[in-house]
Amino acid sequence: MLKILVIEEEARIRELLRHDLELDGYRVLTTASSQEGLELMELKSPDLVIVDELNREMDSMETVSKLLSHCPRIPVVLTSEPSISTSSPVRQAADAWVPRSPDTSKLRHQVRQFLIPDFV
Repeated sequence: MLKILVIEEEARIRELLRHDLELDGYRVLTTASSQEGLELMELKSPDLVIVDELNREMDSMETVSKLLSHCPRIPVVLTSEPSISTSSPVRQAADAWVPRSPDTSKLRHQVRQFLIPDFV
């Protein structure tokens, strides 16, 4: 079973993502903490990581950089409010960016594109 790590401070969104991704058949690891996310990355070897761009604990660029230094081939999908500048450096470092929304269909579509090679 493919594993996804979700690093999201807001509990409501974290649980929504966990629920919807589990319905799609993924094993989902969640945390509100960037530091714990990095530790889970080491211990659980997820196949994809979803990171909230607005994280108070650790700068999102630092989080993404550390994730990629541990495992450069893992896809990192960044989520954030659509109003944040689309030219932010962290968006350039991540493999994909998806606007944060209660409708998880765009995010789930992006996840399938990375994890299911034949997904159209």
